[in-house]
Amino acid sequence: MNGIPRAAAAASLLLVMVGCEAPLSKAIRRGDPGAIAARLDAGDDINGSLGASSRTPLQIAAAEGRLDAAKLLLDRGADVNVRRKGTSALSQAVMAGDVEMTKLLLSRGAEVGRRELLWANGPHKAEISALLRDAAARQAAAEREAAAKAAGPSLSSAPASAVDEPSYKAGERPDDVALVVSVAKTMDGTESRFAAEDAAAVRRHLIALGWPSRNIVLLSDRAAGRAGLSRYLERWLPNNVVENSRLVFYFAGPGTSDAVGRAYLLPWDGDPSQPEATCYPLTRLYGMLNDLKVRSAVAVIDAGFSGEGPRSLKGAGAKVPAPKIDLGAAAVGSAVVLTAAGDAKPAGLEENEHHGKLTYLLLKGLNGAALDEHGAVTLKDLYRYVRTQAPEQNPQALTGGLGEGDLRLR
Repeated sequence: MNGIPRAAAAASLLLVMVGCEAPLSKAIRRGDPGAIAARLDAGDDINGSLGASSRTPLQIAAAEGRLDAAKLLLDRGADVNVRRKGTSALSQAVMAGDVEMTKLLLSRGAEVGRRELLWANGPHKAEISALLRDAAARQAAAEREAAAKAAGPSLSSAPASAVDEPSYKAGERPDDVALVVSVAKTMDGTESRFAAEDAAAVRRHLIALGWPSRNIVLLSDRAAGRAGLSRYLERWLPNNVVENSRLVFYFAGPGTSDAVGRAYLLPWDGDPSQPEATCYPLTRLYGMLNDLKVRSAVAVIDAGFSGEGPRSLKGAGAKVPAPKIDLGAAAVGSAVVLTAAGDAKPAGLEENEHHGKLTYLLLKGLNGAALDEHGAVTLKDLYRYVRTQAPEQNPQALTGGLGEGDLRLR
C-alpha cells in the first residue's frame, strides 16, 4: 500500500478518535474483503457518503490504497465517477500518487477532469500524469463522436441581429467554463423560435468576455435531451471546472411546470404532461451548481414556465396560466440565476431581432447599453437594464452569495 496522504490519514484518525466511523469504512481501511462483502450484503449503500468527509466507499479505498477493496467495490457496482466535494475516487488515487489504483480506476471508466490533471503535476507523478493525459485524450475523442452523433442541425454562425457581434474583447481566462443549451424544436416537433440564434450569439459573447472556445460546450436539440443535459451538467461540468472557474449555464428553449407550479427545463425529449419523470427541475440545476467548487456560478434561462407564451409548454389538463410559478429561489444557494419571466408571466420574443427578449436585452446590455458610471458591466447592471426594458415579463434575478467583484463581466 502506498503512503496515505496527510489529509486522508488525519480524517481517518479523527473518525476513530470520535468513535463515529461506519463499519463499512472500517472494513475498507483494514482491507477486509469478507467484511466489506458482508456489509454490502446487509444493505450498506455502495455509493453512499461515509462519515464527516462524505467520501464514498470507493473513494475511501482509493485514498487508503486498498486495491483489493477497490476491485471488490467496482465488481459489486460502485460508481467510479461519483464526486463528493469536488473529488472522485480517481482524485484520491492521484493525490496519493498511487499508480496501480489509478490504472485500475481508469480501466473501469473513471473520467479524467481538469482537477486530476492539475493534481498530477510534479516530478513524482510523471507516470500518473502520462496515464491521465492519454485517458483524457481518448475521453475527449469519444465525447466529440457522441456529440456529433446526437446533434441535430448545426447552429448557424451567421449573426441574426446587430447585437450578436460583441463590441468589446477581453483577455482569455483559461479556467472559465460554460454550457450553452438550445432546444429550438422538441422531439414532437414543437418549436421554440429563435432559440438556436440565441445560443449561437451567447457563445460568441462568452468568447469575447474571455471564455475559451475550447471550454464552451453547446448542446442543441437532440443532443439536449434529458440524458444529455444530465451528463453535461452532472458529469462534464464537475470534471472541467476548477476553483478559479467562472461558470455560466445558459438555456434557450421551452420550460414547463408541474401541478403545483414547480418549474422545469423541458429538454428535447421532455413531455410537459410528465415533467417530474422527463424534464429537468430548476431546483436540481441549482443544487448541482452549488455542489461545484468554483469562483462563481451563473445560470441564465430564457424560457417561460406558466404554459403561456412562445417558450413554455403545458401538460394536458394544466391550468393556463399557472396561478403561481415556483422558480426555486430557496434552493439557489451561492449561485446567481437570471430568468426571463416571473409570476406566471410569459417569456417574450424580439421578433425583428430574431432573439428571445431576455437574450436580446442581455446582449444589447453587454454591448454598452448597461454600462455603469465606471464603464463596466456587471450582472446587476444587466439585470437592472433588463427589468426596465421588459417590465411586462417581470424578469427575475435570484441571487446567492456572489460578491461584487465576481459580478463584473466586462
